[in-house]
Amino acid sequence: MEKWISVKDKLPDKSGKYLVTYGSNLNKDERLIEIAGFSKNLTSLDKYDFPKREFNRPGFYGYDSEYGYYEQTKVIAWMELPEVYKGE
Repeated sequence: MEKWISVKDKLPDKSGKYLVTYGSNLNKDERLIEIAGFSKNLTSLDKYDFPKREFNRPGFYGYDSEYGYYEQTKVIAWMELPEVYKGE
């Protein structure tokens, strides 16, 4: 199994989906895990959600069907997604 990589040490080399752990908005000591996207250029995702002044800035993001793309700002660490189970 892959190991967690701190965002302080390194960001992913390519855009795609990753398993991330991040801090909770409700409890500063709580950590959550989810799948998030990563883009080398957040402004390329949706011109209405990410300011132009931050052009070509990498970061993690999520998508909400009601609100659109949003930046996942509390990511602490990430890892590659494991292989999909293919049966026996």
